[in-house]
Amino acid sequence: MSIMKLLFHRGAWITLVVLAGALCGNCQLPVPPLDPALDRFAWKMFVHVNQPLPDGHLFWESWATTKDVFGDPNMGPIWLGRYHVEDATERILQLDLLGTDLLQHNLQAEDSLACILEVGNQEVRLNRSTVEFIKKRGLWTLEGQRSAFQDGEVISFFSDAVQIKAIWKVETSPARAREFFYHVDEFGNFQVLKSLHIMSKRRKDWVWMTFEHKDNRCRCEFIDCRDDFGAKPSTGRGTVPSRGLIQLFDKMRM
Repeated sequence: MSIMKLLFHRGAWITLVVLAGALCGNCQLPVPPLDPALDRFAWKMFVHVNQPLPDGHLFWESWATTKDVFGDPNMGPIWLGRYHVEDATERILQLDLLGTDLLQHNLQAEDSLACILEVGNQEVRLNRSTVEFIKKRGLWTLEGQRSAFQDGEVISFFSDAVQIKAIWKVETSPARAREFFYHVDEFGNFQVLKSLHIMSKRRKDWVWMTFEHKDNRCRCEFIDCRDDFGAKPSTGRGTVPSRGLIQLFDKMRM
């Protein structure tokens, strides 16, 4: 890795959807308490996970990867507490399977397939609270998970548990890469952050938040874009950041 840049490109991001239920190492800020206005809470969580670290990386990039937690059944979860990217990204298996299914059945879904092929690779990160719960309950192996299920254990993570799914895409143009909220320069090959999914246990049944770049293919087409705090107007593709969101970012110097 070489240069990392944190950019707030106003207008480039919008909360796509906030779902409640149905579906840290040395923090500068604690996990925000639950806000009754879930869209406002979503942006507070966005600010929390994207705090810049002294080395220029983002806070969530120092969290554990799935390989740190589930990679060695004999060792168990490990917490490095530092930035690392070794084999952190992976294909999104569900989308690969869905795309294959669409092709095999020759469905009239060219637009849907185009959206799937556009997505890119994902990087999953778990904060320290999440890792400690998995380790404490012995859930990093299939055997441990089966045992918990057979014993009827109630699996309820700590209230400050947070997980991240970051969706990356390669962008060859430096100018284009700078239009994104965040990008990584890998020796001239730019990895741009296209989407960021945040899952918080601040509610008993979790809160799911999704943020997307404004130019993502098919944004708002399958699930309506709605953001009652950060976007003006609150729905649709043609929005601008609200005054409340700008004030929040200014307060956090983002």
